[in-house]
Amino acid sequence: MKTFFLITVTVLLSSFVSQPDEKTQPDPRLYDALSQSEVNEMLAKNPFLIEYYNYFLDNSFKIIEQPEGKKLELPTVVIQDIQHFNILVVQKRQKLQRNWDNQTYYSIKNTDKILVFISEKEFTKRLNKHIEH
Repeated sequence: MKTFFLITVTVLLSSFVSQPDEKTQPDPRLYDALSQSEVNEMLAKNPFLIEYYNYFLDNSFKIIEQPEGKKLELPTVVIQDIQHFNILVVQKRQKLQRNWDNQTYYSIKNTDKILVFISEKEFTKRLNKHIEH
């Protein structure tokens, strides 16, 4: 399943995003969500995925306040420390889904906060701008 996801992301993004600098280094947080061998394989076969995941760690989501006076019925996610967490670990362990066209919302358990994943399409546009600069 993980391999299928990586292949799908690679194929989709390769047509939208330019290639990263060959000196791309993995963010240390990647090793919390991916094995050393997975990271090494990406570095060897498709370093763009490292650039993708590095950018994903800080730019794929936002946390917003639940609308005042409303309790939205959303899927729930558990995040122990909202100030310091690894979105890849949370996504992987809790099997959170993202959407190509639309933002995805998750209520953060025991808080009045919402985790919002930006759409993959918007994320790809932002990543492309980031790589070009």
